[in-house]
Amino acid sequence: MFFKKNINLLAGFIVFLFAVIMLFGAKDSTLINNIVWLINMGTLIFSGCVGLFYCSLDHFSNFFRKGFDNLFSAAGRAFFAFIGFDTAAAFI
Repeated sequence: MFFKKNINLLAGFIVFLFAVIMLFGAKDSTLINNIVWLINMGTLIFSGCVGLFYCSLDHFSNFFRKGFDNLFSAAGRAFFAFIGFDTAAAFI
């Protein structure tokens, strides 16, 4: 069967809503995009500020126990693993 039996109505509504916003033009679309960006940034800043009250430096005591060299080595391996998977996905 070509179509699934269950249809995601919320996703369809969101796509329809953005299509209608795009019909109004670039200026209105930019305004909506800026409003959504402000909401997202406000949420991130609020979450970060609230999280600072629950942060304890004791949680980071064993984070660098093997030194910065191993930390940068692990970060480099994770980065190049991501690049490798991204390259492989691009060719598939």
